[in-house]
Amino acid sequence: MAGLNKSIHQLNPRDYDRIPLSDWVRQYAGSGRLAQALHSFMRLSTFVNNPDQLSAGAALEQFQIALRGNVWYLDGGWQSIIEGLRRLALEKGIEIRPSSPVLRIESEPDLVRIVTRHGDSLEARAAILGLLPGTIRDLLGM
Repeated sequence: MAGLNKSIHQLNPRDYDRIPLSDWVRQYAGSGRLAQALHSFMRLSTFVNNPDQLSAGAALEQFQIALRGNVWYLDGGWQSIIEGLRRLALEKGIEIRPSSPVLRIESEPDLVRIVTRHGDSLEARAAILGLLPGTIRDLLGM
C-alpha cells in the first residue's frame, strides 16, 4: 500500500482520461485484494460506484487530491443539497413544479414557455430542466 500511494502521486491523470477505471485497475493492480482495495479507495474519494463508466483519469485526479488533503463528506447526504437548493429557490420566489408532465417546450430569445400535459403554460426568462438531453430535444421538437 505504501508503494501504491507513492506511485499514484507520480501518475499524470490526463494520460488515463479515456480509459475506464475498471480497465485501469485491472492493468495496474490485477483482480485480487489490491484491486479490491483500490476500487474501494476510488469509490470513497470520487463518490462514484461505476468503474466501467468512470474515467480513470478523473478518478486518479480525485484520489490524488484525497491523498493530499482528504475528502469532505456531505452531512445528510446529497438530499441535503437538494433541500438547500429547494429552500433557497422558494425564498427567491422561484416556482417548483415536481411531477408536472411536460408536453412541449417553446424557446424564444428572452422567453421559455413550458406547456404541461395538464394544459398549463408556464413562462419565464429561464428554466432548469432535470431531464436527459434526448428528452429535452424531443420536447423542443428538434
